[in-house]
Amino acid sequence: MMDTNPACQLLDLANNEFCGISLCPQCQVLHLRIGPLSLKLAPHVFQALCGAMQQAAEKLPAHLPCEASDQSCQDIRH
Repeated sequence: MMDTNPACQLLDLANNEFCGISLCPQCQVLHLRIGPLSLKLAPHVFQALCGAMQQAAEKLPAHLPCEASDQSCQDIRH
């Protein structure tokens, strides 16, 4: 379990309508928020998760059942 200082000053790294990623430079903990889910990750775990998600993203288009002309599918694929 990763404990962080309650007084952490989080640095926002990325945000969109679905998730956010912040870093506490003092604790060296990344905070990943996906909807109501919040995870605290060590940097090496975050990097491994990013690599796995990139691999999945590269394989995903071949498994999507929608037409290439469908705008919502194009948004997912790009």
